[in-house]
Amino acid sequence: MSSYSIFQFLSKESSQNCGYCSGKDSSTSAGMWAHTLTVQDYQALINRNWRRSGCYCYKPWMNKTCCPAYMIRCDASAFKLSKHQKKVIKKFNRYMMTGSITETNQDSAKEGSTTETSSPVVSVHKEVTKGVGADPNKPKAMKAKQLRMLKKLEKAGTSNTEANATSSCPSNKSNQGKGLTDLLEEYDSSTAKHKFELRMVRSYPESATFKETVAEEHLIYQKYQMAVHGDPKSKVDMHQFRRFLVDSPLKETSEDGVELGSFHYQYLLDGQIIAVEVMDVLPECISSKYFFYDPTYDFLTLGTYSTFRSIYLIQQLHKSLSSLKYYLMGFYIHACPKMKYKAQFSPSYLLCPESYKWTPIEDCLPQLDISKYSRLAPPTEQDADRVSEDDFNSTCCLHDRTIYTYNSFKTVRRRSSNEDQVKLYTKLVGKTLSTSMLLYMR
Repeated sequence: MSSYSIFQFLSKESSQNCGYCSGKDSSTSAGMWAHTLTVQDYQALINRNWRRSGCYCYKPWMNKTCCPAYMIRCDASAFKLSKHQKKVIKKFNRYMMTGSITETNQDSAKEGSTTETSSPVVSVHKEVTKGVGADPNKPKAMKAKQLRMLKKLEKAGTSNTEANATSSCPSNKSNQGKGLTDLLEEYDSSTAKHKFELRMVRSYPESATFKETVAEEHLIYQKYQMAVHGDPKSKVDMHQFRRFLVDSPLKETSEDGVELGSFHYQYLLDGQIIAVEVMDVLPECISSKYFFYDPTYDFLTLGTYSTFRSIYLIQQLHKSLSSLKYYLMGFYIHACPKMKYKAQFSPSYLLCPESYKWTPIEDCLPQLDISKYSRLAPPTEQDADRVSEDDFNSTCCLHDRTIYTYNSFKTVRRRSSNEDQVKLYTKLVGKTLSTSMLLYMR
């Protein structure tokens, strides 16, 4: 049974206080405990709007819960940076290279932004005096890129007319600007003020490096939860940290040389951990479970920067494992302002709660503006894995170390046992998973 995922279905519906709208007992979901879980089965569960917290897996009751949570993913293979996102990376690189996030006058002119200083962040506004404007008798000023191109063309013997035409009409390649790889690789450790490193460590089963650094991680987690979320220190002890961010039912495996399973992606500054992304590397995606950082470095916009790093990691892993191409950002709740940033990573998709088809987010937002619960995919799109009335009889069950179909299990037990729960479980996980995973029966 080592190759099977084994679940214990816990409840058809559990209610708790909502952390998004502060509703009392208004957040409802179905839940089950994973004793063991393959990466393939977890990938399939994600594609049916399931998510894990430690070894507990849950699925929101989308048409009942106060804040419907739609799974969101970004296609890392087609990701495109916005102008604002580029500034986040440039600021990070600037701090690592110079020890300050203060922009030079040239940088400020290029980006049209106010000057920034190192933490705490202070905006400096320069006094501007009104002038008479440019001298009309002098040639129009050129950008540095145009001047460089002009000098290059003159050196090659090109006429001024041709040079002016070329400098005013840069190539398509020039217009495209720098991409994610270009910007991330601008950091040069050989000349940098700060040494920045990324380290990926397996958190389950725990690697030697993870065991050596888990106490350091926990201290950062405590600081983050207390400063950002207002949690009391007593509620973020090592036991809670392990249960939430270390415990995992996922089995360690690999495909095409890519290690799959549960990991912690550590961000190190001058040899010290300053941030950690907790992630699951799956056949189709990297699923981001949680990100926390030392609040001292809040000025680096680490939450956004970490998304770029994870997307870049996926792009590198995709070269070996072609199916791995998405960055799963967890749930998207349209009514929650804190979630809006997730929609800014393009191209992104939301999972339709009825058809389980991934739908471009730009097509979903107008519908969610009207109703917080909405079928996102067109009516013609249907759930290919929907369950018929009698399909639950084929659900695979585990009882007394023996595998049965539910129909056979009823015969052995000579009574109909937990039939309502088996029917619901089968509907929630879908026909395919109900026959490949094992439902634990007492």
